[in-house]
Amino acid sequence: MTKKVLNLLTVLVMAISLAGVLPVMTATAETSGDYEYTVLYDETVTVEITGYTGSETELEIPSEIDGKAVTSIGGGAFNECASLTSITIPNSVTSIGYHAFSECTSLTSITIPDSVTSIGDEAFYWCTSLTNITIPNSVISIGNYAFEGCESLTSITIPNSVASIGDSAFEGCESLTNVTIGNSVTSIGNSAFSECTSLTSITIPNSVISIGYCAFEYCESLKNIAIPNSVTSIGYNVFWGCESLTSVTIPNSVTIIGDDAFFGCDSLTIKCYKDSYAEQYAIENDLKYELLDGSKTPNNPNNNQSNKPNNNSTKPNKTVSATNNKKTNPSTNKVTVPKPAKVKSVKLTAKKKKLNVKWKKVSGATGYEVMYAKNNKFKGKKTVKVKKNKITLKRLKSKKKYFVKVRAYKKVNGNTYYGKWSKVVKKKVK
Repeated sequence: MTKKVLNLLTVLVMAISLAGVLPVMTATAETSGDYEYTVLYDETVTVEITGYTGSETELEIPSEIDGKAVTSIGGGAFNECASLTSITIPNSVTSIGYHAFSECTSLTSITIPDSVTSIGDEAFYWCTSLTNITIPNSVISIGNYAFEGCESLTSITIPNSVASIGDSAFEGCESLTNVTIGNSVTSIGNSAFSECTSLTSITIPNSVISIGYCAFEYCESLKNIAIPNSVTSIGYNVFWGCESLTSVTIPNSVTIIGDDAFFGCDSLTIKCYKDSYAEQYAIENDLKYELLDGSKTPNNPNNNQSNKPNNNSTKPNKTVSATNNKKTNPSTNKVTVPKPAKVKSVKLTAKKKKLNVKWKKVSGATGYEVMYAKNNKFKGKKTVKVKKNKITLKRLKSKKKYFVKVRAYKKVNGNTYYGKWSKVVKKKVK
């Protein structure tokens, strides 16, 4: 076992401690076997693990190092330990820090003791082989991106002790089919369950007040959901791309619903109360709805029509080619409709399995069509439509190069007029 000499800060801590004052301070890093750690000074002298250099596949973290209790797993302590398949955390640990086990790609199981009260940001980020994890009743918060990209995780139970679910906490958990949320959670973070494509149902407890933007974006298997009376706001794009969603019940308590909250939910019927904010939202955004008190909806434009979300409908429209942008008019016989200008300055930013795409706005455009593929011939291409001049392309293949182009379109009297495609740009995904 080797140690580094404690610096002047440690001596100062000891002196202050002898005087009866016990602030939380740290000493220099030390090593013991395969562990790097930092000494913490409070009412007691404890240890935070800051690094691991071993090669074990099944690891049981010690409860003590050099006679000092291990109370926390520090930031990045086991980051990218690719050989680890299972980890047991001792009862002495109270916190799991930022990035603690991120990208441990072979990790299939982990035991978290009842002593842990917080799971930090990106704690298990991209642990792609993790199939099961139990969150104990002691945990009060789940950090941002805590389990993002855990694509093998099939179910999760969030205990009653948890008060908040962080942004993107379970984003990209593609195998997740079942989620139980405890009745103390007050907020569901932005993109918390985004791209949980196998999730078929979820029960939101009455404790929840706010649902962040994109919270259930691209949950393609989600069929119905009931918003509890405690919720007052629903963020924008919350259910964007939930193509199997047929029913959402919205109570009178909801007074804010963000833009494009139900974009792409072509089979959706909103269930709400007469004269509620939800009814007004449905009318203004041309969404099909039913009144829960049994009243008729004579002013609902969709009573006998299929749902088309917002003004960016995915309902088929008659398309007029860019080379024949004309429309017949009884009074003037023919009127030329100017096609949108060519999109310029398309910029790509690579993320983990994502690409952020942004371009200059085109004057007069109703929206934009984005086409992308893994080859410059655009074989096997995918296209998406957006109203804004930016989009995040998700669920892409890691380390693969993608080709992207964008064009603007304009809708006039039921016809869609397309501009020219932008210059093709390419970027390798992280």
